Amino acid sequence: MSSEIIKYSIESFLYPAHVTRVQLEEGKADWPHVLRRMLQLATERKEQVMLYSFSSRHGWTYEGKCLPNGDFYDFEGDGPFVLDKDGWTVRKSEVKEGGAA
Repeated sequence: MSSEIIKYSIESFLYPAHVTRVQLEEGKADWPHVLRRMLQLATERKEQVMLYSFSSRHGWTYEGKCLPNGDFYDFEGDGPFVLDKDGWTVRKSEVKEGGAA
């Protein structure tokens, strides 16, 4: 991920997802903004949210999900990741006591 501007969509993650996907927000922003917003929505709504990005080459691509406790999982289910002070994801296991990566 880079700091380029992306088109994104954040959707609720209700089961079954193929029936009850609800778009919460769509827009254009850089990755750190999108990741912070995804975390904010998951925390406020107390539910999982999914992130999709759009490119003209691949269309809509699933990027991952965020849980209400702040854990992120990527499109392969790898994680958990958390946000660092700059808004980027880091492995939760790499975060030192006090929150610094």
